[in-house]
Amino acid sequence: MIKKALLGLAAVTMLSVAAGEDIPDFSNYSRSQASICFDENFNSDISRWIRPGKNRPQSFTVQPHIGVTGSPGISVTSSDQTNLLSWKVPVKVVPGMAYRISFHYRLNNLKLKTPGRRRATVIVCTLHAKDKNGAKIKDFNMWIPAEDTGNELRFFSETVVMPENANPDTYFSIHVDWWHNGTFIFDDFTIASLEVPVELQLVHPDRMTMDKDGKISIRYQRNGENTPENLEMLIEAGGVKKLARFANGVFTADFGRLPGEKVQVKATLFNRSERKIISEHEWELNNAADTVPVSYLDAHHRLILDGKPFMPIGICIMMPMNDTHFRRLQEAGFNTIQVQPMNGTGIGRRQRGHNTSENLLSYINLAARYDLKTLMFLQLMIPEKEFIRKDLERAFNGKTALEDIIREIGMTLRGNNNVIGYYLADENTARELPSTQVLRQRINFADPTHVTTTLSNTTTFIDSYIHTGDIFLFDSYPFNHQRNPGVQGDLVVSDQNFARIAATGTPFWLVPQGFDWARHPARQMFGSTPEEKRRHRIPSAEELTALPLLGAIYGAKGFVFYSYHEVFVHGDNVQPGFSDIFWPRVVQAVQVLKQLEPFIMSTESVSQVAVTSTAGTLRSRTFSANGKIAVVIVGIKNETNNGEGVLPAGKKFTSLYGRTQIDGSKFTFTSSGVNYDVLISE
Repeated sequence: MIKKALLGLAAVTMLSVAAGEDIPDFSNYSRSQASICFDENFNSDISRWIRPGKNRPQSFTVQPHIGVTGSPGISVTSSDQTNLLSWKVPVKVVPGMAYRISFHYRLNNLKLKTPGRRRATVIVCTLHAKDKNGAKIKDFNMWIPAEDTGNELRFFSETVVMPENANPDTYFSIHVDWWHNGTFIFDDFTIASLEVPVELQLVHPDRMTMDKDGKISIRYQRNGENTPENLEMLIEAGGVKKLARFANGVFTADFGRLPGEKVQVKATLFNRSERKIISEHEWELNNAADTVPVSYLDAHHRLILDGKPFMPIGICIMMPMNDTHFRRLQEAGFNTIQVQPMNGTGIGRRQRGHNTSENLLSYINLAARYDLKTLMFLQLMIPEKEFIRKDLERAFNGKTALEDIIREIGMTLRGNNNVIGYYLADENTARELPSTQVLRQRINFADPTHVTTTLSNTTTFIDSYIHTGDIFLFDSYPFNHQRNPGVQGDLVVSDQNFARIAATGTPFWLVPQGFDWARHPARQMFGSTPEEKRRHRIPSAEELTALPLLGAIYGAKGFVFYSYHEVFVHGDNVQPGFSDIFWPRVVQAVQVLKQLEPFIMSTESVSQVAVTSTAGTLRSRTFSANGKIAVVIVGIKNETNNGEGVLPAGKKFTSLYGRTQIDGSKFTFTSSGVNYDVLISE
């Protein structure tokens, strides 16, 4: 039904384009509301928060390594009868709209200030509803159970409906409960409307650089849904307006060769019968159509590097490197490193004050001697990260202004075939994404020869992230995140996130876990002493391999492990000899990916082998390459994961890792906990 409707829509739209006379006037169209009115992960500037002034009791402080992914969070300890003052932040809401308020929290050493009183809950934050005169209508208080959570960061979510007579300008506050003493830790606050609006993804051109044909293609996004009936798209480029054709989930218009260095593009998705704009977005594209790219994406979401498909198997590095380190990476099978372009990438020492094109290129060239391409960090190059950048990366080639630094780095790396692209966002909040899109545009004008990537640890607002890079990276670190010694993780949440990403149709790389949470000196949630940290279970080799294989099942075409320095610096500092134990487990995951690379990067079509779960939960995918077939199976739960199926006739299959019994064409997969296998034809 939907398919027929879409074909009909495509036909109608093409007639409209041909006629050239059906472009609507949007001046009296209504618009959808924004989805996220507030989000905060304490990784950036907190100046918009209204905090207690001088000579007032201070409360919360931002602390490193206490957040959801070992990143910063906010903390306060109350120890006496004093009522610590709240922090608050302005937010803008829509009267009558329903909002979901969510956050992570941890409570430790919770005690009543007045013994004998019974308080079963703790108030932690409030969304305030005021009328247009500023008078209080209602306070929406968020209460959580009054109990210690130990080392576990718990998730809270609640829905509120703003009154119809509410003032759109209000505020949100976080509190220390007035009845309790103890330590309160919070991270990842989000206030989002339940009606998540659509977003639009620029599918073509990649690298935001116009090609000679002037084709512009844009995909509609709404949680992976098909494009609804009766929607059309108007694309404006260089002052020319065209109704786009619709086919295969993409709206396309051809503008030919446009004049000028830059092309301003605006896409508007609309419902003509309801006179409503569903979504709209703007881009600034580079019009250097004659530029020859070093890296770009093909129609199958594969990275093409120097004209050939390239599957990044990389690792993040935030430490000085030398030949020994690079040789270790080469021997392990890595082909990519992800590094800071400035301080912290010194060859054997930190390069503070030595940030020049010459030093950067010498580092990249040294890595290239060991067959390692570079993915370049630029995630600090937005205004919200200035307070970090100015401390770590004061200048480049003597330039100190943000735009000048970006231009210098881009011009330095333009056309460099040892670089695969740029890394622009790192778990950013939604409010930082407009700045990240500007960063994408700036680096593209300085260097239109490389792709850009963007990273998040959440899929909550993935539809907003797609504007900030050609490729979406997702970091998934599921093992040991419970912060409880001995507890094994599973891939259930990772599986849900991968499914959400795959539904958008956006190019996708995975940042798999290649470290252990507890082996970091500063992550206090795992204990304050090395002895306490060492009680935590180290992720197994099977778990570390199953995770990227699950990503491949959902379409990941690149893998960048986090991280080298966590193993060889932090891990060994907490547990001497840790890297000797853990590194071979990371290497095993890399070797499995290298073995499957021809299949993951293949464009051959193949019938999927059905794998039926008989216990636990399995995910699988069938790949074909060069006439051979590979069936990848992953058990995602921390329990027995068994399954069975029937292999294609006429081929003999082998279980690469011995977890599957094959009897003729029938097979039975068996695993205890998170595990995997690959069935491959001869």
